[in-house]
Amino acid sequence: MHLLSKTFAQRFWLVLTVSIVSVVLLASLFWVLNHPYATTWDEAAYINRAYEDVGSFQKDGLYGLAKSIMGADRGRPPANRLLALPVTLLAGVSPILLRLVSLSGWALSLGLIYLAAQRLAGPTAGAFASLWLALCPIAILSSMRFYTEFSLFLAISAMLFFLFQDWNHQQTSPCNWIGLGLALGAGTWAKPTFILIAGPVILLALLLSWRRVVTGPEPKFLLKALALAGVVAAPWWLLNAQYSLGNATRSSTKFVRHSMGSPSLETWAKWLIAFVQTATGPALAILAVAILLNLLLKGYLKQGLDLNLTQKTALWLCCAGSLPLLTAQLFATNHNLRLVSPSLLPLAIGLAVIAATLQWTQIRLLALTASVVFCTQLFVLITPTLRDPQAQFQAVQAKVFLTDSSDTVLLRREQWDWSPLRQICLQHQIQKPVIAYIGGNGGAFNLPQIRYPWVEVGEAVQVEWLWRYELGEIDWQTVTNRVNASDVVLTAPTYVQMVRENANKDHLDNQHNFELAHRLETNSNFQEPIELEMGQFEPVKVLVFIRQREHTKTSFA
Repeated sequence: MHLLSKTFAQRFWLVLTVSIVSVVLLASLFWVLNHPYATTWDEAAYINRAYEDVGSFQKDGLYGLAKSIMGADRGRPPANRLLALPVTLLAGVSPILLRLVSLSGWALSLGLIYLAAQRLAGPTAGAFASLWLALCPIAILSSMRFYTEFSLFLAISAMLFFLFQDWNHQQTSPCNWIGLGLALGAGTWAKPTFILIAGPVILLALLLSWRRVVTGPEPKFLLKALALAGVVAAPWWLLNAQYSLGNATRSSTKFVRHSMGSPSLETWAKWLIAFVQTATGPALAILAVAILLNLLLKGYLKQGLDLNLTQKTALWLCCAGSLPLLTAQLFATNHNLRLVSPSLLPLAIGLAVIAATLQWTQIRLLALTASVVFCTQLFVLITPTLRDPQAQFQAVQAKVFLTDSSDTVLLRREQWDWSPLRQICLQHQIQKPVIAYIGGNGGAFNLPQIRYPWVEVGEAVQVEWLWRYELGEIDWQTVTNRVNASDVVLTAPTYVQMVRENANKDHLDNQHNFELAHRLETNSNFQEPIELEMGQFEPVKVLVFIRQREHTKTSFA
């Protein structure tokens, strides 16, 4: 058994980690700069909110900003918008700038994960943890868009960092309980699912401390951190708990669009395949399984492990931080794996501690194997981006899973510029348009994307999605009433043949586009449609129906 020297191993893993993480961040930056508009419904909605926050501050100062942060979106905690505020208030708002904030938060999270794992099992464990995490496609996807995940990642990584600094130490630092409390409080401002990660971790830590399994931190350390977390969490949650928890429950149990099926062995098998393909990627999943099998084999042969009490109990905490969220999704309706991406952070630390203890970072053959796996994952991530943009777009269109796998996460997306629609409205002297539409997709043709040109300049607009497949059989009378209450109606008849069957169910949303266009063409209240050609790689003709000026809108409640 040939071992690398301790000094060489530390330098090797540090250089490898810095090199690979830098390449991933640069590739993510390149992707960000090539996508000036949002790429999903959720991202577009968060970007619009960021514009509205700055607009509220410019109009009403701190009072307007506080009102926007605390009450504009009562179902979603605003940590991502708060973290972006120092930048957006100084430099202005843009999708690219907001994504750079998210990417910076991800880089900081990787650093905290490195330090947390280093505290438990040395520098090679820190390098292994941050390297494994940086190459997970679901983490890359979540971090190079302006989602809520980057703020959640920051809170979780900070929580683990401050908790492990004094783990099994008799002497504790006040800075660490303060940092832990702030991290816990900040996490509640990021996303309700933070509770499923932090809750089990802190409860187990309290139990281990109370039962004196570990010498520190003492229960009062953790209770002080919880008290501080409560103070930090209170301002937003006292006002919005009912709305946020209700929204989280609906997303988990009612959002059938992203469902793989009701809980069953078949559904769980589909989920596991999707998890391996899109959360970790096959290469990292195989590496993780190999390390765990190595652990089981050592236990079976009773060779003994060199895990000390600090590491053993820390592994329990990592399991407590990962398994509840993963298990909850198995029994939920919404199987979007982006929602469980935060569970990868404690999982990465736990895996790194095991790998370092089993000397996967020091035994030459094992270290070579692990480094080849990491380089292979990087190769799979980066190589497809060297193709021309059209080929990249076609590869994305052909993907099977809802979220991206290793070979599609960094590929180019279609971008629709909706600003010509605002110009059409201005040309027809429609200052505060009421816009309705049928059809669309989760990427570029959706409600927050359509709103964006007006939000960008601080103007009022109302957009309504007339029908989606979850509503069941379409009620044309209701649709007609809403159409008659609108200034502008959009649909895309030719898009019906272009949209592919996919995991987001876009093909089902577009099944009535032809019928709506036909009804509008025979509706005397509307002018002949104006054609907008949207998209770069696969242009789509969107029909814009404008109300005749002599016809008054019909109100519809």
